[in-house]
Amino acid sequence: MRLVSRAAILLAAPLLFCCRMQEPKETQQLSRFVSVSLEKQPGMVSSEFIFEAAPFPSCHASTIAETKDGLIAAWFGGSDEGRPDVGIWIARRGAAGWSDPVEVADGRQPNGQRYPAWNPVLFQSANGPLLLFYKVGPYPSGWWGMRALSEDGGQAWSRGQPLPKGILGPIKNKPVLLPGNSLLCGSSTEAGGWHVHMESTPDLGTTWTATGQLNRFSAAPSTEESPNPGPRLPTASRGRRCS
Repeated sequence: MRLVSRAAILLAAPLLFCCRMQEPKETQQLSRFVSVSLEKQPGMVSSEFIFEAAPFPSCHASTIAETKDGLIAAWFGGSDEGRPDVGIWIARRGAAGWSDPVEVADGRQPNGQRYPAWNPVLFQSANGPLLLFYKVGPYPSGWWGMRALSEDGGQAWSRGQPLPKGILGPIKNKPVLLPGNSLLCGSSTEAGGWHVHMESTPDLGTTWTATGQLNRFSAAPSTEESPNPGPRLPTASRGRRCS
């Protein structure tokens, strides 16, 4: 987001999306606690709830982007993480404040079966559409990557389309815009253990390339130096016995 170059902008609701909806009194107490805590952080611009009531009891994995019309946030929400009714929800912030949450994607299949949706990632391209990457599948080791586009800052969305076979897109963090306008996405698989790799797309998600596994599992952390000369991009990952 443009504001980040000047100062960090922290919103209370995205930080609290992992929590279930609170009772009104609990919400008020939590709001005061979060506001006081955030106000002590240098560079904080503002803190606020995106919503205090919603048509789902549980939500998680928030993401935020800035469009020409204001901020937009997304998360997955439903009865509980991993349940078939979990979909991708968004809210937009305009001059009048945050809009009501709206579901923009889910895991419905052509045969009528529905899978949960997971881990949305928003990315606003410089001179193109707003991108929404997310996952659909019964569980993380069996999910697949999806992409939807918005040409109007998140008011309307295309139908989600699967990414190419073997491509998951950004798992939970935003892509990095590289020179030449390629997007570099941190990604991973969880079948047979957590394995970290990178995926890149030169055309906002139409065509992709992927690296091999970049981490190894060991009893103690380890580091490796790349023999390739030239610019380097530091990365960090987390997982079970992952270094």
